[in-house]
This record gives sequence, structure tokens and C-alpha cells, in this order.
Amino acid sequence: MNAQMQSRVRGGLAAAGSLTAVVAGLMLMNERVREQVEHLLEGRGPSPEVSSSAHQLQSVLFVALDGLRDQSMTHAPLTIFALAATILLLVMLRT
Repeated sequence: MNAQMQSRVRGGLAAAGSLTAVVAGLMLMNERVREQVEHLLEGRGPSPEVSSSAHQLQSVLFVALDGLRDQSMTHAPLTIFALAATILLLVMLRT
């Protein structure tokens, strides 16, 4: 494996490890999180409460994206400027 590939693998493992640590910490502190993780590990899937919350979150995100789309069409020049500025910022942060 080359150095770039090893770096990507290490980064992915670090991200997975940190996510696992956060979930483990939440499991230690909160009984509801512990129950949900147990449900997932046993193959029973998420509880109805989690499914309902996920559906509500999805609905809110769709409404927000629809509003964002309407605003970006109304203010197209400003949207293009903001997109270009974001791309430039990402390129600057990468180097």
C-alpha cells in the first residue's frame, strides 16, 4: 500500500473509532441509547419511537431544502457567489 492509501485508511479508522467511542459513552450515560443499540445488535431494528423521530427529521430536512431551493432561485447571483466562495475556502483549507 502506498502512503496516501495508508493515510486514508488510518483516517477512516480514526473516524470509526471516535464514533464508536461517542456511542459507547452515550450508552454508559443513557438507558434509552443502550436499549436502542441492543435492539440494533440483536437484529430487531430501531424502535417505533426512533423510526418516528427519523421520519420527522427527514420531513424537516425536506422542508428546509425546499426553502433553500426557492431562496437560491430567487437570489441566483448571490447563491453563485456563495458557492464559489465555499469552493475557494475548501481549496484554501486543503492546502
